[in-house]
Amino acid sequence: EIAATVPIAVYPRPGYTLKARLSPAAAMLRPWTLDTSDAALLPLMEPPALVFLGGPENPASATAIRAAGGKA
Repeated sequence: EIAATVPIAVYPRPGYTLKARLSPAAAMLRPWTLDTSDAALLPLMEPPALVFLGGPENPASATAIRAAGGKA
């Protein structure tokens, strides 16, 4: 349901990046998955749209980021 509502960007995280790419959701969204090089287009896309972002893996926990007011 979320994928039908907003475009999704997946940030690389240690221990989760490969799992995310092999997940059932990623398989379902494969036809709407952008190349990493096209990530800047994601905000312009109509859902469903998915991009796996490149870059260094960030070990920060989502819970800790939320607790810090969104600052990692």
